Amino acid sequence: MKIAKNEVGSFNVLLIPLIIACLLFFATFGFAVWAYLGMKDYKDNVDQKVQTSVTVAVEKKATEKDNEFIEKEKLPTRTYQGATVLGAITFNYPKTWSGYFKETDKDLILTMQQGLVNGDVKTLYPLKVEVLNSGYDVNVKTFEANVKSGKLKATAFRLAKLPNILGTRFDGEFPNSIKGSVVLLPQREKTLKISSEYEETLIDFNNIILPSLTFTP
Repeated sequence: MKIAKNEVGSFNVLLIPLIIACLLFFATFGFAVWAYLGMKDYKDNVDQKVQTSVTVAVEKKATEKDNEFIEKEKLPTRTYQGATVLGAITFNYPKTWSGYFKETDKDLILTMQQGLVNGDVKTLYPLKVEVLNSGYDVNVKTFEANVKSGKLKATAFRLAKLPNILGTRFDGEFPNSIKGSVVLLPQREKTLKISSEYEETLIDFNNIILPSLTFTP
């Protein structure tokens, strides 16, 4: 009986290394198959992969050149000078933009867009400047509901050239699914409203229009 127990113990001791050896073998074999298939795929498709990489690089370079050309075409900027009776609103804008304005002694609506101005009421304008014949606080309240719902973010705003004038900037989604920015500034008993309804040109709104904007408070 003692001899039988020793034989079983010896069998168990030998079985464990055998199992480990088998697992290592299959793992090594699996890795070898995976590596072979990867090398075969690369060998069979290397030309296509190289061509794809070249095409992507060329397209990226072309896009960079197009963007660079578009930015250069905006310069030198032009200057808009508004009527004195409406606060002598002044700002710079890209020379590739065109504008249309309608003003009276009490209010102003100025719209600008890239290229020619489109008269379609559904057009989204990169820039809209308005002198509203109503007080600043009244106009700020018109955005309260959208701020509370989270569609708009409201922040205090000051123009670089008129840091003493405190206004409000609204960013986010406006009615009719319009995404852009609106800046409201007090102008005596009126309100100056500057807005951009076109996301793609917000960079011009932020880097050209607003930094150069000034008016008579």
